[in-house]
Amino acid sequence: MWMRRRWFAIEVVLLIVMTFSWRAPASAAEPLFAGDDVLDLTIYGPLASLARGTPDSTPVAGRLELANGETIPMKFSTYGISRHRECGTPCLKIMVDEEHARGTVFEGHNSVRLVTPCQHGSSYDRYILLEYLVYKSYAVIAEPALQVRLVSWRGRRAAA
Repeated sequence: MWMRRRWFAIEVVLLIVMTFSWRAPASAAEPLFAGDDVLDLTIYGPLASLARGTPDSTPVAGRLELANGETIPMKFSTYGISRHRECGTPCLKIMVDEEHARGTVFEGHNSVRLVTPCQHGSSYDRYILLEYLVYKSYAVIAEPALQVRLVSWRGRRAAA
């Protein structure tokens, strides 16, 4: 079977982070969209129940853990009707309070979207990379443009 699914460690995939605020204010921490390196995140929360729910669901509480060990409380929900219906991993909208984001890479961004691959596998990861490159290329020739950054993330159930 040429489209064989490969399941990796739970939710370890490349993603795109997009924001709808065109420019973020300068902060003491590295701004979210300043670098081209891959941002490493762990998302704690009820991801499985969100995936089974409806798109544009009510936000649920969770937390983000950055690679440096910082933890940020947040709320998140799914979005995208077609992707929710057709894909194994829904896209996530992450909302962070300004006071919790202060001094972190998320400072100045209270709402970001994580675009996930539709299915698991290297061909779907390539689609994410292609989409990332399209957004980066468009930003070179057009202003304003959506800001993007590649993210590697893991989903974990929240501790009780």
